[in-house]
Amino acid sequence: MPHWTADQLLAIQSEGNLIVSAAAGAGKTAVLTERIVSRIRAGAPVESLLVLTFTKAAAAEMKSRIASRLNELADTAENNEEMRYLRRQARNVDSAFISTIHSFCSRVLRRHYHAVGLPARAKTADEMESAALKEIVRDDLLSQLAVENDADYTTLLAAFGSEQAAWDGIQTAYRFTRAQPEPEAWLKNAAARYADVAALLRILDDAVVFCKDELSMALETIVRERDQLSPDCANAISVLDDELSRYRAMLLCKTYSHYRDALHAMEYGRLVFPRAVAEEDKAGAKAARDMGKELIKEQKKRFLRAEAEELNALRRSGAVVAAICSLTIRFETVYSEAKRDKNLLDYDDLEHFALLALSKGEIAQEYREKFQWIAVDEYQDSNRVQEAILSCITRGDNLFFVGDVKQSIYRFRQAEPGLFLEKLAGFSGKVGARIDLASNFRSSEAVLSAVNEVFEAVMSERAGDIDYDARARLVCGTDQPAGSAELHLIRKERAESEDEADALEDAADLEVEARLIAQQIKEIIQIETYFDTKTKETRNYRYGDFAVLLRAGTEAQMVSQTLASNSVPAYAQSSGGYFDAVEVQIFRNLLSVIDNRRQDVPLISVLLSSIGGFTHEELAQMRTAHTAGAFYEAFFACAESGGILGKRATAFLEMLDAYRAESRLVTVEELIGKLLDETGFYEEMGAGGSGAQRQANLNALLDKAHAFEAAGSRGVWNFLRHLALAEDNASVGAAQTVTADVVRILTIHKSKGLEFPVVFVAGMGKQFNRQDVSNSLQLHAKHGMALRFIDREGVQRVKRDTLARVTLAQRIKREQLAEEMRVLYVAMTRARRKLILTACLNKPEEKLAASARIPTAWQAIKCSSPVRWLLMGAHRQMQITIHEREGWLGGVSASATQEIPPFDPVVLEAIESRLNWTYAHAEAAQIRAKAAVSRIVKGEDAMPVFARPAFLGGVTSAVFAGTATHAAMQYLPLDAAMDESTAAEYLRSLNELGKITQEQETAADASAIAWFTQDALFARMQKAVRLERELPFSYPMDAMQLYGIAAEETVLLQGVLDACFLESGEWVIADYKTDRVRPNETAEQAAQKHAEQLQLYALALESLTGQRVKELVVVLLSHRVAVRVG
Repeated sequence: MPHWTADQLLAIQSEGNLIVSAAAGAGKTAVLTERIVSRIRAGAPVESLLVLTFTKAAAAEMKSRIASRLNELADTAENNEEMRYLRRQARNVDSAFISTIHSFCSRVLRRHYHAVGLPARAKTADEMESAALKEIVRDDLLSQLAVENDADYTTLLAAFGSEQAAWDGIQTAYRFTRAQPEPEAWLKNAAARYADVAALLRILDDAVVFCKDELSMALETIVRERDQLSPDCANAISVLDDELSRYRAMLLCKTYSHYRDALHAMEYGRLVFPRAVAEEDKAGAKAARDMGKELIKEQKKRFLRAEAEELNALRRSGAVVAAICSLTIRFETVYSEAKRDKNLLDYDDLEHFALLALSKGEIAQEYREKFQWIAVDEYQDSNRVQEAILSCITRGDNLFFVGDVKQSIYRFRQAEPGLFLEKLAGFSGKVGARIDLASNFRSSEAVLSAVNEVFEAVMSERAGDIDYDARARLVCGTDQPAGSAELHLIRKERAESEDEADALEDAADLEVEARLIAQQIKEIIQIETYFDTKTKETRNYRYGDFAVLLRAGTEAQMVSQTLASNSVPAYAQSSGGYFDAVEVQIFRNLLSVIDNRRQDVPLISVLLSSIGGFTHEELAQMRTAHTAGAFYEAFFACAESGGILGKRATAFLEMLDAYRAESRLVTVEELIGKLLDETGFYEEMGAGGSGAQRQANLNALLDKAHAFEAAGSRGVWNFLRHLALAEDNASVGAAQTVTADVVRILTIHKSKGLEFPVVFVAGMGKQFNRQDVSNSLQLHAKHGMALRFIDREGVQRVKRDTLARVTLAQRIKREQLAEEMRVLYVAMTRARRKLILTACLNKPEEKLAASARIPTAWQAIKCSSPVRWLLMGAHRQMQITIHEREGWLGGVSASATQEIPPFDPVVLEAIESRLNWTYAHAEAAQIRAKAAVSRIVKGEDAMPVFARPAFLGGVTSAVFAGTATHAAMQYLPLDAAMDESTAAEYLRSLNELGKITQEQETAADASAIAWFTQDALFARMQKAVRLERELPFSYPMDAMQLYGIAAEETVLLQGVLDACFLESGEWVIADYKTDRVRPNETAEQAAQKHAEQLQLYALALESLTGQRVKELVVVLLSHRVAVRVG
């Protein structure tokens, strides 16, 4: 029985609506599990509970915990009835409503698809499919708008300056509004904010209120620093008081014009201190005053225009906003139709269609009655659509939310931490209750103290959306071994810019930090030991105990390489860049030259890879010999010239020709698999650095080919186009793999929910990403849409900004800063024992001395990087060390470049013996444990004669038509023969019953089916004592008998018989074939190709039933004849 704290017990046992604010490491998952189990023990079946988690992995873990706890309780049950009940509930956990919100929505739609007009078999598209379809819709829609000379589109082109910029604006608006419960209504409201003069004045008033809020925070900082001055600074105090009076007067302004006038009238006196006052005593007041002056300067830029001019600019921008809203709605309509045509849904559709279904009273009532209790894990990461779904199905008193707003770090996914804050404020009295879990059972006292010290200083409601007060403060929940918290500052040579980051400098800084981290890891492993609180054992540190957390995944590979070069094995968990991976690029290029070898760049890429095997010098030699035309022509000329190089070029071209011919016969997935197997490229990638990751990326390419063809697409060219569209529009992450005892390198977002004995947080000196703030188009859930646009009024083209856009950008900037603060909190709370943060910083001693010990909200907001927050506060809990940069420059460490000792001859002989060893039963090792009959007898080397390909004229493919005919034959009624019209009617009935699709009904050969019902074989089937159709079987066979291989191995032979029937106690096997009639081929010759397959069927059927097979018949539906074989 777990030992619960008083607050945890309250969270487990309390009734009614409840929100639990669970700090990092507070055991929220255990609490939620126990609360669910307690409800089940009280008599609520597990199927009457709805539990929503943030990820599928979290849902699986939750199910496992619940089932394990129920079985544990069943073992100690007081009576058999209780024991049986708990066991039954444990068995039902797998099918219970414990899932992500998307999985829940999917279940709702599978049951009520008809209520929202969805097809019964709608498929959820992955990101690549959605991106490719959007690109197709884009081309069609933009062409249509151009043809129509659409006024909104013309307005957008003029305002943004290019088609791509206009399209990006539409897509930005579309993605943003998918997180709103009613996207179309939100867009219309956003346009309505610019509808008339009164609406425009409200925008100006809103901007004034925001600017005054900024000024009030700056004022607070100046007042605090002014009050710290000694009476000896009377002159300086007088100047500051005069300026403070002017600031306070500005706060009383109500209108745009009044505030603008006050801004431009603001003047500053000369701040003079007595000579005896030390620099450090006046530095705070001077810095605070400068911050105020800088704010006024910035606000003056926002209020340059008079009110009438600003209203005119807003009015003109409002026309562009209306155009964006209109075209976004039109795109959504066209895109929805395209998805409907393909029976596709994306993840946003799942939520919106589920909300539409649940907005219908009878459906919502069904789920209100079903769910006695609803729990939401990680509630701080919910959005407004998900909140609307919950509001439809709650009874009003059965909600349980658990999460931590300080860990809400998914704003880029439209997560809305304000929902959590609303519940914290609103759940009181009759509405609900709030419980805070502050006890941390993960981290050492030193780590928790450092976290508290940093965030008590910088996190507040104005600077971070929530006050880091006594309820938020982390408390050590159990005795933990001693740990430490350290901040390592590396002196930076060049002063950092407050406005923009330098990517090259950031990379150089991070490389230096990685070298320091490598040294720290080696020292900890060599000197220190780790007490594992779970096993209660003391052991040495392992590489797997360390994690390096980064803000961006793009930096992970560089850090991994730097650690490896310093003898520290590391694994970088990638978060993106799938299409940038070298192995993926080479393989795409291989597919490209197979499809069309007259492409120089892909061709050269493949030639220089291990697949081609050519060197740069050899390609240069080819080009020198043939300088005219494309490189392909030079390569082809080389192939015709003879010689060693020419023969290799000829062999390569022959290989391309062979694979090109193969590509016409097999699926893209099969072609890629064949290329991976036969070129040796897969094995080569696995043998190199990050081999498992590279192979996972190639496996992912196979998965994408499978999904591509599952959606009904075919052909190498179409697949390459599908990848190109997805690359332009989707964010596809690299495949992830699991590694052994290595240092983990991952993003802070990926680390959420994880914990490590030692955590390094690197790159703390890197500037915050402010790119979103500079975007021309700004969107905010509460404050609508605003933009910067190209104004073509008159002769000149002027890029015009608006106060609405600048104000919205500053709001978003403040919200982003609050999220950056939460990201830092998540990073610091991942550490169990030791927390080590690193940063490169210019003049670290000076910045440390100047940092505020008790910062105001404005001082926290004005920080440009995480290290500035880390420098604030009392510095009593975190050890700060300053390093000289030169000590961490240079290349590979000495330990990595030491001379290799000479080989021992005995050891060398043993190595050679092992490397030259061959397996005695190599032939048997190639045998599969299972074998399909069709796979064994398939003549893959034979090249069939094709009729007109489907892609040349919209003709249904022969393979699909054959499959459709087979599907219809298995349900064939035995009561009477059919003519062609009756057969067509039969196919229609199968479609209506849902046994075949509309496409299969159209493709199936009704004439062939009608012929078969009139054939003598069908008459024999009608009279049979026993008839089996689509009969599956599994039969163990000796490999010798099946393959002719001398090996004592058994192979499981599997297959499906189309039809077999008993006649006079003996079996007759019939196999339907839809082979095309080929020139100069008789029916007997066509049938004989399938004899081996039927003989294997006969062998299995006789062995499994004990009854003889007397006759094998191939039914050639295309030939309209049944032929005996064997």
